[in-house]
Amino acid sequence: MNHKTNRIERSNAETNNMETTSGKDGIVYLTGSEEIYKNMHKQRPQPVFSEQTALFLDLLSEKIRKRKESRNYADLITFSFWCRKANLLKMGEVYRSESRIGRGVSVHFTPGNIPLLFAYSMAVALLAGNCVVVRLSRNKTKQEEVLIEILNEILEKKYTFFKNRIVLCRYGHDRAATDWLLRICNVRVIWGSNRSVNEIRRSPLQAGAIDLPFAARRSAAVFRSSELRKIDMEPFVRRFYNDTFLTDQNACSSPHVIFWLGTEEETEEVRAKFWGSLERLLKRTAYSVPAAVVCRKWTAAYLLASQSDGAKIICSDKLQSDGAKLVCSDKSQSDGAKIRCSDNRIVRVQVPRFQEKMWEAMVPCGFFVECAGKKLTEASAVFSKDCQTVSYFGIDPEEISEQIIRLGCAGADRIVPVGHTLDFSLVWDGNDMIRSMSRVICVK
Repeated sequence: MNHKTNRIERSNAETNNMETTSGKDGIVYLTGSEEIYKNMHKQRPQPVFSEQTALFLDLLSEKIRKRKESRNYADLITFSFWCRKANLLKMGEVYRSESRIGRGVSVHFTPGNIPLLFAYSMAVALLAGNCVVVRLSRNKTKQEEVLIEILNEILEKKYTFFKNRIVLCRYGHDRAATDWLLRICNVRVIWGSNRSVNEIRRSPLQAGAIDLPFAARRSAAVFRSSELRKIDMEPFVRRFYNDTFLTDQNACSSPHVIFWLGTEEETEEVRAKFWGSLERLLKRTAYSVPAAVVCRKWTAAYLLASQSDGAKIICSDKLQSDGAKLVCSDKSQSDGAKIRCSDNRIVRVQVPRFQEKMWEAMVPCGFFVECAGKKLTEASAVFSKDCQTVSYFGIDPEEISEQIIRLGCAGADRIVPVGHTLDFSLVWDGNDMIRSMSRVICVK
């Protein structure tokens, strides 16, 4: 599969023929209507993981896989497999012993950096037994258009029950429109930057409503150098590529920090092989970085170098014969930050010790901070509150979780194998979304 097709593809269409009329405060409806929204609070909550919801999402999965355009988008195919009935039944097992029912109307706000995040958020709310209103980003994507077209087809022809339970819409940064949508909200779900979360939370909720914010965070990877030396590097690097470059490193779960666990000798050897292999893969896929982002990457690199004595800034693992050379060695930059360059696709900053404040400097499209140590306890600052996901190789994930708990770290809510950071989970940022979006009936 051509990896370039997995990156975010914006729609060139200025208008979308799936969009219906604009309603209250300039809201444009992609599915449903203003009338459906107004009456949504009259719809009854459903049990969690109901048979009806599973069948509906399974049909959506089938229609996606049968659509020719879907084959061009790996994230669309991934979503279709996620919402197959067999997978839903497996995920629902843990909730079946609990008497759970939806809370009512859930209103979701999703960003545009992950094209199909709105679809996962919608599906989880339905599985939790709720009606769903999703405000999508103004940045349209091809994947989004394909899915919404399929969804409208199903709602009109097959599952009319869900026609009155799903509204997807779009509007600009309008506080009045947000206030209006939240009038009947029982569960508010916000995905986005800290600024977006804080702005949306200015709009009031009715008493008793649940707030579920997922603010901006970053992620890390832990590699045991001695184990990485034993494997074929090419397949491993492709999995790491999928974790990072398929979303231009914009996903909260894409790693920005790499902690190399092992001796200095082991780490130096395997690090050279790893970055060299990744650079070759990026060249084969013709991965490119916008000039504005290149500037941001270098600005961030200098900022980090100024915060750490002995930092090294590198944008190529080895100096090549095509004119690459040592660019700078500035003694004023934290005792001589060393810089060398041949390519802007990857900019790395090697630091002797990671500091929590370094999370603030992360930028997308191939920017990494590296640190190393012989013991996992040396990574405690990596597992701070800004860290969401830890991907791993060559180490028992239970060892990582035990260290996080023992050290009392405030972050690292997910621990997954390399290649799986973008996998969607019902537990996100430490929150069980099904349990948060539903209520349990206590019987004694």
